[in-house]
Amino acid sequence: MKIGLNIDGLYDIHTLIKKCRIIEKTGFDTIWLGEGPEHRHIYPVIGTVASKTRRITIGTSILSVHMHKPFQLFQSFKLLKEFFGTRFIIGLGRGGEKHLKTIGKNNFKTIPLFEEYLRIYNTLKPGIPIYLGAIGFKTLIRLGAKFNGIIVNSISPKIIKIIIEKTGLKNNNILAIGPSVYLPNKKLINKFLVTCAFIASELPGKLALELGINNQIQEIRKYFLKHDFIELKNMKDFLIENFGLAGSIEDFEKRVFELDKIGVKEVIFSNPITENHRKFNEFIKKIDRLRYSE
Repeated sequence: MKIGLNIDGLYDIHTLIKKCRIIEKTGFDTIWLGEGPEHRHIYPVIGTVASKTRRITIGTSILSVHMHKPFQLFQSFKLLKEFFGTRFIIGLGRGGEKHLKTIGKNNFKTIPLFEEYLRIYNTLKPGIPIYLGAIGFKTLIRLGAKFNGIIVNSISPKIIKIIIEKTGLKNNNILAIGPSVYLPNKKLINKFLVTCAFIASELPGKLALELGINNQIQEIRKYFLKHDFIELKNMKDFLIENFGLAGSIEDFEKRVFELDKIGVKEVIFSNPITENHRKFNEFIKKIDRLRYSE
């Protein structure tokens, strides 16, 4: 099982570089960088990280097809490849509805956009793998096999197993990403639960119905939009079970084993993980023993 770490783009650049260097030194295969309306522009961040590391692959998880232009995106990665070699993975997705609304996007029809990105990708041939970040049945059935891999915004074995069964993508290169927190304290668990609630609020209706959790998802959406964090905390166990991972290294080990068993090729543990530098170093050293390279 490959294990990657997703690093928050909101860190100041010096902290971000420091964390990426520690991850590379420990031996990980991949660093994943996300974006959002409040983040720095992704291209200079990727270039800076690539210039300050030597071998580690840098992936994007994910770049919203609503926030970029395909020609410029692929040309930018071609330039990065000229400087730093084939160290990149382009992860594309819709992006969070809440985030997109903050930048004035109100049309979320994404499949035609994905198809346009694929057309330009196949024309330009940038020589960099392209992954589809999606969780909806329709998008995955129609487009999943056309990408080099799939990034599923969940590290729940139950959710991923249903997705594999309903889409027929069992033999595809499936990566699972989700919020994770190592030995959480009170402050960190609150931040973690908000991230889990954001992901839960974006869960497609058909998937929620298939999982039998539609009522809980509707409640979470209501509490999340109202910023009712007391009610979200009351749903802590449900959020952790379905949308994240919190606990000891043994809990992480159990989850890696469960995901490996159903065919996931890489697990990407995402923010917040820990805000303590000593704990972060401890976590990546312990988690490193769970991974293997193909």
